Amino acid sequence: MSRTNEMDTRSTQPIHRILVVFTVGALVLGAALTITAIVPLYGELASKEKQRLGFTAHSRTLAVDQYLNRLKSVAEQVTSRTKARLELEAYNRGEVALPHLQEFSGPILSDALTRSDAILGIVRLDARQSLAVKLGHRIPEEHWEIPNPEAQTASIRGPITLDGESRLVVAAPILDRARQRVGTDIVLFHTEQLVELVNDYSGLGKSGETVLASEDSGDEVRILFPMRPGVRAVSVDALAPAVREALAQNRTVAEISGGGESEDLVVAYEPVGHAPWALLVKMNSAEVLADIRKLVGRVVGIVIAVIAAGAVGMWLLLRPLVGKVILQTDELEEVIESRTEDLKRSNEELDKFAYAASHDLKSPLRAVRNLAEWIDEDAGDRLPEPSKKDLATLRNRVTRMERLLDSLLEYSRIGRKEDIPEEIDVGQLITDLKETLDVPPNFTIEVTPGLPSVNTPRGALNRVFGNLISNAIKHHEGDEGHVLVSHRESGQFHEFSIADNGPGIPEEFRDRVFTMFQTLRPRDEVEGTGMGLALVRKTVESHGGRIELESDGKTGATFRFTWPRRTEHDD
Repeated sequence: MSRTNEMDTRSTQPIHRILVVFTVGALVLGAALTITAIVPLYGELASKEKQRLGFTAHSRTLAVDQYLNRLKSVAEQVTSRTKARLELEAYNRGEVALPHLQEFSGPILSDALTRSDAILGIVRLDARQSLAVKLGHRIPEEHWEIPNPEAQTASIRGPITLDGESRLVVAAPILDRARQRVGTDIVLFHTEQLVELVNDYSGLGKSGETVLASEDSGDEVRILFPMRPGVRAVSVDALAPAVREALAQNRTVAEISGGGESEDLVVAYEPVGHAPWALLVKMNSAEVLADIRKLVGRVVGIVIAVIAAGAVGMWLLLRPLVGKVILQTDELEEVIESRTEDLKRSNEELDKFAYAASHDLKSPLRAVRNLAEWIDEDAGDRLPEPSKKDLATLRNRVTRMERLLDSLLEYSRIGRKEDIPEEIDVGQLITDLKETLDVPPNFTIEVTPGLPSVNTPRGALNRVFGNLISNAIKHHEGDEGHVLVSHRESGQFHEFSIADNGPGIPEEFRDRVFTMFQTLRPRDEVEGTGMGLALVRKTVESHGGRIELESDGKTGATFRFTWPRRTEHDD
């Protein structure tokens, strides 16, 4: 009997070993399949969440830029009061005494002070940067930021603390008709609206916040406004690398250590255009990824539970196991698609807002133009020569604004409304462009032989070449201008180069030239809207290409961009 039991035991041992090996192998294989399915989807979904934080940073940077631009515009409007400026010029020439200047300019500047609820105080300096007139709140002399002699636009200093309150100081040069400095206005503004923007925590969960920062004269990073109360403090040293990257005109989303006992952070940062500031939107990394981790944890828990029960009836449980994994994978895909649609919808709403705002602003501009023309026609020769020049300047500025709005409309349409792709001979397209561009006699546009034909929307490619070539013509300062258009193959793309022999573009402006409203020279010297290269970049990137700039900053610049061999059209 014992011998029979021993034989049975020996015969079942191989089966036991096979079952153990099979069970362990199934567990390992199941774990490997789970990791293979979950890890890529987790990474993609985490990337989408970080992109959403980057979009939040971009939209808030635009809001801060708009606010600062409005303050600069208000300060420049103060300097543009003609009568007060002429009286200051007379004072600079010694024709009137200081008491007379103060008595004459005081009511005019007081009117500017009362008309804007954002202005708290005004200090007017003469051509020697000495105090001439002061109104409203006191502005300590150590906060008088005098623009350099060549400056043509206002500059922002601060925020500073006065009487326990945060304030901004804007220094605006006072320019005569010849665009020469005759004095400076130092204007003090409150920061209530800016603080509201910083303290807007909507969409940022429990740990997220917006941070504005800058570097002081000692290259130390300074946080400009108090950080979010009730959130574990993050050291300035932890944020310093992101701040310096943004001040160097870089923008991205990165994960950083919070420093000390603080949690790791996800930080999206961008430079602020109208002030030497960096804007950061930060959230605890755990909170950014919390929903994804819960979902993935639930999926992994289900899979492990199913695999652990597979020791008995493995084949019977294999099909439900695969079904559950597929089900959870579909949930992850749906979340990715939902977040992608949210991002796409936000971009579309931003484009529609730009389109509507630009369109609605044209009506008052036309009214301003008509009013200026009526005044000129009705007054005729009775109008003083300076007033005629002022009206001409007004009409020119209205025309410039209309061009800017046209560019904004065009910018908002890129990627939304495109022509049907057609076969285009690039060489013939550039030949046609020469006929429409105002090419000076001393300027030559050379095209290398063998430019390809491209199946793409005509308007998009025409916009890119037209802006790049006209930009080279507009900014050329020498006697003989030359532009060379060349081409080479680059995989599934064509790579085009537009090289000129102009003055070049300094390295610090290489990224900035592709942003909206940026010009390297004052608009009174070179007519332009500052939108050309922004239109070019958005057009190229909307077609899946990329654009880059090469220049030594002294002589010549080369723009290279890639364009797909064939563009698919969505009906």
